[in-house]
Amino acid sequence: MKTIECIGKTVADAIESGLLQLGLSQDQVTTEVLDTGSKGFLGIGTRMARVRMTALAASDETPAEEAPAEEPSYEETVSAPVPQDFVPTVVDDTTDETTRAVITFITGLAQRMGAGEVAIAATQEDDILKVQVEGEHVGALIGHRGETLDAIQLLTNLTANQLRAESDEKYRRISVDVGGYRRRREETLEKLARRLAAKALRTHRNVVLEPMNSYERRIIHATLTDYEGVTTVSQGEEPNRHVVITVERRRR
Repeated sequence: MKTIECIGKTVADAIESGLLQLGLSQDQVTTEVLDTGSKGFLGIGTRMARVRMTALAASDETPAEEAPAEEPSYEETVSAPVPQDFVPTVVDDTTDETTRAVITFITGLAQRMGAGEVAIAATQEDDILKVQVEGEHVGALIGHRGETLDAIQLLTNLTANQLRAESDEKYRRISVDVGGYRRRREETLEKLARRLAAKALRTHRNVVLEPMNSYERRIIHATLTDYEGVTTVSQGEEPNRHVVITVERRRR
């Protein structure tokens, strides 16, 4: 059996490269993710994804199928106007310190990252301050599969709550979305989960999704909680932890 190792910007790219080299389809190989790769922190410290692929003998059965998660049709260089119904938060004397700090921080960060002028709406929902960022060039704030956005959300939480520690405000969890990316990503993952669950039932084979972060894995689990005939489980260690869709055995 022939085994090769391939690299790519993403796991999906590395797998595609390996299939081309082997001249085989995905159900004719086994795939081991050696490194999911990284775009680094805000683009610094980039590392390529790496996989090991082994061609199966004709009599071998693939225990699971590697299923790359689909991306929303949202390019990093996206250019889109601010939605007409978007109402940005106006910072004035009544604005609390945390909201003021968040808007100031993200506005400055967007300019330094080349996203230009942005509009920001901050609303309190339960114990979460939800921040929505819109602008013509906000794709620069998202990055591949939301990695840059996740880093911005982390930095925003650290910055805002450091100021909180110096005041009397209580801890506030801050959720940041850019251009509706998280909503579209969630919809994409829900569709992917249902499609792969149907495929698992049709082929009577387990399906292994590519590594995802905990937020995305929770979406897959939640979507298939009540999907008859399959169960889901997370396997592996970070950063290669992934979801497996398992076909339930029928009781006789």
